[in-house]
Amino acid sequence: MSSAKQRFGRVRGWCAVVAAVAGALVLSSCAGGKGTVDDGPAASLTPPAKPEPLWPGYTPPATPGQNPPYEDRYAPIVGVRVSTPVSRADAWKLVAADTNLSSYFRRAAGACAGAAREECPRMRPVAHRDLTGDGEAEAVVALDDPVDSRTLLEVYMINGPTDVRPVLSTWLPLGTTASTVGGELLVTSSDPGTRTTTVSRYRWNGEILSLRDATRSDRTDLPEPGAS
Repeated sequence: MSSAKQRFGRVRGWCAVVAAVAGALVLSSCAGGKGTVDDGPAASLTPPAKPEPLWPGYTPPATPGQNPPYEDRYAPIVGVRVSTPVSRADAWKLVAADTNLSSYFRRAAGACAGAAREECPRMRPVAHRDLTGDGEAEAVVALDDPVDSRTLLEVYMINGPTDVRPVLSTWLPLGTTASTVGGELLVTSSDPGTRTTTVSRYRWNGEILSLRDATRSDRTDLPEPGAS
């Protein structure tokens, strides 16, 4: 027998051995298990449930935070003569004559000027800062109203004793504070209900102090609503 035939014979022999071993392994595996088991028909797939709205087509109303910032010119103060700088007594007269406010609040301000009754708003000392860049200080007036838990913030431009107009008029949470940075007005207010603090930035736009942006942050030092 030639060497080529001998090599071919050895290869065939090895193939037979490998096949025998593989067959033994398969039989051993089948013998150790239960074989093929029929579990019945496959479970049907159920599509995920779709939400069913209770009020289809309902559009929620806009919240105060979604309202566009006020950009219109405020009505001027008529029939009031003030000194420069504006005193607290002058500030009471301005608020009482400010038609940008409700008639109810203007009457209350007129009745409370100089009074110390519990139901009257508290007038803070009038602050004076140049917020319009004209070199003249505006009068910043704040009234705390404990009855309604609000603070009224007014900024008046004084062009003369009888030429006065608001450049900012807004209601804020009671206890709101303010500061100035580079001619901008930063208003800081806290809301115990949501335990947040909001810093609103106002800048002169040639007509009024316009809201440029507001940043809200959490206040961990405020008690949770309802906590004693």
